[in-house]
Amino acid sequence: MTCGDIFGNRRLAVSRIDNPADYYDQSPDPLNEIGASAFSQEVSGFGAQVAERFHDADFCQIFSIDEVPVGFGLYKKLSTQAGLLLSIEGRAISREFQGKGLGSTALRELLLSEPEAIAAASCTRNPAIPRLMSRYFTTVSPDIKDTNPLHFYNDNEIIRYLTAVYGEHVNASPADLPFTYGRYTGGLYGADDPGAAFPGLPELQISPENGMIMVATGRRI
Repeated sequence: MTCGDIFGNRRLAVSRIDNPADYYDQSPDPLNEIGASAFSQEVSGFGAQVAERFHDADFCQIFSIDEVPVGFGLYKKLSTQAGLLLSIEGRAISREFQGKGLGSTALRELLLSEPEAIAAASCTRNPAIPRLMSRYFTTVSPDIKDTNPLHFYNDNEIIRYLTAVYGEHVNASPADLPFTYGRYTGGLYGADDPGAAFPGLPELQISPENGMIMVATGRRI
């Protein structure tokens, strides 16, 4: 897929790779640099996490500008009693290209390529992620637009069920759901941690090591 209007005359391509481990092994350094840039981390310490995620994913997307990779998304397909759940195992976009609509374009391409998926889930501490998901799903937990961001989790049976399924997938404590306390040892972000100001969720604000499970249902496309 290509889309030339997001970056003016520069060519954006979102490519699907069905063997992410092999893709990573062929050229790990640029991917490690993207991951480190996205989370304001040092490449030397963050590269191992990028490698692990690529080797564990079922498939991935590579986001390129003028044929140069600037971001990636890593995914798994989880079978549930409610239907196919897309697990977003990791997403990273180089700082230079964040906030320019690239993530939205990639998410749209992902959903169009997976018509059987009824929901998506991820671990996060960034309010931009549920905000992005709300463009393509009717119900997103946490609901950052509400004074009680957890109202869907508390009141929606499907959201609670999928959160529990995803919690098992990421080895979260059932008693802690929808939170994943201590998931990010040392903190996910090296600087400018968006979780420190996550609206309505002091559980994320108090520690850079805490995350939570985001679930999105009700596809718009």
